[in-house]
Amino acid sequence: MTGSEREVLAAKFSRILPLLNERERRVLLGAEAWALGHGGIRTVARTAGVSEATVSQGVRELGLRTGVDPGRARRAGAGRRRRTEEDPGILPALSALLEPEGEGPSPSPLRWSVKSTRELTAELGEQGHVLSADTVAKLLREQGFLLQGPRSAYGGKRREGRHERFRAINDLVLAFETSGDPVVHLRARRRILEPSEGTGPQDSNDRCEPSSDEHSVSSALATLRMWWTSHRSRRPRGERLLIVVDSGEPHDDANGIWEERIRHLGRRFGVRVSSTHLPLGIFRWRESGEGLRTRFLQYWPDGRSVAYETGIRPVSPSRALDPRSTDIAHTVSSDDE
Repeated sequence: MTGSEREVLAAKFSRILPLLNERERRVLLGAEAWALGHGGIRTVARTAGVSEATVSQGVRELGLRTGVDPGRARRAGAGRRRRTEEDPGILPALSALLEPEGEGPSPSPLRWSVKSTRELTAELGEQGHVLSADTVAKLLREQGFLLQGPRSAYGGKRREGRHERFRAINDLVLAFETSGDPVVHLRARRRILEPSEGTGPQDSNDRCEPSSDEHSVSSALATLRMWWTSHRSRRPRGERLLIVVDSGEPHDDANGIWEERIRHLGRRFGVRVSSTHLPLGIFRWRESGEGLRTRFLQYWPDGRSVAYETGIRPVSPSRALDPRSTDIAHTVSSDDE
C-alpha cells in the first residue's frame, strides 16, 4: 500500500469509526483487512490505531477465514503444527516464570518479568521445553504481553531494581483500586514516516521507538484530555487518577514539563493526578475496558514526518472505571516543527 493510499484509508477510518459501535468497528476493519489480502491485518491495525487482535477478531466475525485468504498458499491449519500443540506444557511453564509467582483466584493487576526472552528460553529448556527466543517472544505477545526495551537492557546490575519497581507499581495500582480511584496505562511512541515514491509518508516499521520528548508529552496530554472529555457523562469515579506510563524514564527537560502539566490537568479534571513510569521489561495488564488511541503528525521540510502515537487504556476494575469506554482512532495533523 502506498503512502497516499494509506492516508486515504486513515481519513476514511477517522470519519467512519466514531459513528459505529464496538462490534461494527471490528467488522469494518476486518472487511478492509480481508480485502487488502496478505498483510492486511497489520496494515489496517496500524492505520486505524488499533491492535491486530481487534482486526483479526473482526475478520473472524465476518467468517472470512473459512477458505484460503488472499495471499495465502494454503488453507489455514494446513501447515506445520504450532509448537504449543506439540508441547502443551509450554504455556503453563512460561507463565510460571513470570511475576507474581503462583497467581491466586484474584489476578494481579500486573504481570511482569525483567528477564530477557533468551533467559526465559534457557529456563524453559532446562525444564525440557525446547524452542527459540523468537517463539517465546511471539507467545508472550499473543498473550497480550508488551516487550519493552532493547535486548541489552534486560540484564545487568539494575535488574533487581526494576523488579522491585514493577512490584511497587503493582501494589500502588491495588491501593488505587481498593479506594475506588481510576488507573490508566499510557503508551507513548514516536514513529518516523518516510516518503514513498513521492506519494506521501509511509511507516518505517524499524524506526518506532518509545518517546518522552516535549512533543510526545504534548500529544499524551492531549490524548488524556480527549479520553476524559469524551466520556463526560460516564466519567470515572474517584478523587484521584493514576497514570502509569510505559515509555521508561523521561528526559530531564521533558520530565519537568510532564509533572507541571499533569498537575494543571488534575486541576482541570477536578482530581489529584499522579504518574509513575514502568521500567524496562516484559509486562501485561489484567484485562479491563477499551481505551483510546491517537496519532499526531508533524511534517518535516524533507518530506518525512513524525507520528507521535499515544494509547490510553483503563486498568482498573469496572467499579472504578466505566467499562463502556471505546477504542477510537483520532488522526490529527500538524505542520508545526
